[in-house]
Amino acid sequence: EKACSVPAMRLCLLLFSVVAGSLLVNCQQEERGVIYLDADSFYKVVGKGHDVMVSFDSMFPSGPEHDAFVEAASITSPSDVLWALLPITTGKDGNDQSITIGKRYGMAEALFPNVVFFPSHRTDPDNVRVFGRSDDSEDLISFVKHQGVTIKRTTGGEHNSRIRRGVDEEIEL
Repeated sequence: EKACSVPAMRLCLLLFSVVAGSLLVNCQQEERGVIYLDADSFYKVVGKGHDVMVSFDSMFPSGPEHDAFVEAASITSPSDVLWALLPITTGKDGNDQSITIGKRYGMAEALFPNVVFFPSHRTDPDNVRVFGRSDDSEDLISFVKHQGVTIKRTTGGEHNSRIRRGVDEEIEL
């Protein structure tokens, strides 16, 4: 038997990378209005002057609760409330900072997804409001309204492309 050549292996890796990247881009395009956070970007968005609904979730979120979160984000204006997702991941050494953030707000893996409202300029655990989970986007929107936020509906056109690209760039509202 002959082993695969190095060029053939590189081609396989390249094809896998293209397919995986394509799936990731398609997934993020369908999630219009959701900002994907990591441990480094969390405090650059949360507590910086915008009301934010954060979904603490698994690395690859899916299911009816996640779909409801994405739908709520897509039909509300980012000038009213930002919708963000923080995947709680375990690094190779098992010591990822997103786990530390999740624990700070009482999030356990068994509770994923779990949605938390962060009022503008607040990150301390005593001032956040835990929503929990729901498979109904209207429940999420109603919860935000009960926090004193005025919600305007949008068809998605108001979502700034810089918000959809994530937090690698400053957020423009």
